[in-house]
Amino acid sequence: MALRFQFDERKGTEALAYIATQWPGITVFYASKVLFFAEKKHLNTYGRPIVADTFVAMPNGPVPSTLYDFIRGNLGLSGEQPLAERISQFIADQAPRTLTPNQRNLIINNLAGLP
Repeated sequence: MALRFQFDERKGTEALAYIATQWPGITVFYASKVLFFAEKKHLNTYGRPIVADTFVAMPNGPVPSTLYDFIRGNLGLSGEQPLAERISQFIADQAPRTLTPNQRNLIINNLAGLP
């Protein structure tokens, strides 16, 4: 029986905001890679994902499906705020945090491995 994890929209938004604050100007391509490798490491280490998004194989590597759609503006979030506004709140420290210190460290470690 395969385990299924529910996508955590709040953690996904916070993870994108955290990546953006740690690497200003990061592209969607690199942000996707950072999240993929952090998610993989977290799953292998702790037995559960960080945001539980479904990663889709694309020509240039894995992409977090739901977060990619949010970034591209193809989906509305379940809340009333647009994604850009929610990310801005996380960056401005106005939103409650859901990422654990271990999850933030895995993201940072994966940022360091990119060109």
